[in-house]
Amino acid sequence: MPHVWRKIPDAQLWIVGQQPNADLRACSDGNRVFVTGQVESIRPHLQKATVYCAPLVSGSGTKYKILEALSSGVPIVCTEIAREGFDVEDGKHVIVAATDRTIAERIAWLVENPREADLLAETGRAFVEKVHDWERILFKLGPWLDDIARLPKLSTKGDVRNLYGTIEQTPAYQSNPVTADDSDLSGATRLQKEHDERLPFGKARSNEAAHREAN
Repeated sequence: MPHVWRKIPDAQLWIVGQQPNADLRACSDGNRVFVTGQVESIRPHLQKATVYCAPLVSGSGTKYKILEALSSGVPIVCTEIAREGFDVEDGKHVIVAATDRTIAERIAWLVENPREADLLAETGRAFVEKVHDWERILFKLGPWLDDIARLPKLSTKGDVRNLYGTIEQTPAYQSNPVTADDSDLSGATRLQKEHDERLPFGKARSNEAAHREAN
């Protein structure tokens, strides 16, 4: 941030996430640096952010924090490690930087160039809608979920033999699995209905679909 503050003295740094250590908490001055600790939802912070930065230097697998930031429509500066697992392009969906200085320079550039920052955010959001939208993902799970729904129910009266070979009464929670008769909806449709309000891009997608139908 010192590199950013040289160009943008009034820039604020918000470090949002659970379990910040004591040294990090001590950096919070309530003026230019804020360390929130665990929050109920990251969305309000993403919606207020001018730039989202993920300066990860270690880790593996898919970084879902990047997906969440992309879906929120905020421009992103990140490291190569942070974008692993996504086919996002440097300069099109995110801006990739490797060192503290280059990360700071890219952040300052986005703050000083709002039109380019908006374009980056829009293309990042479009990528999420195209590749990670619920409508595109859940249909792949449909056949699997429907096969599970058709599995026979376990008996509520008989005893069952557990993994250790001993006899025990069938737990009540095992006696009511979801079956194909429980709903007219397919497994994928039920899951989408339950979850499409939980992610920003899912909700936006639903609203857009409703608007198209209304018109």
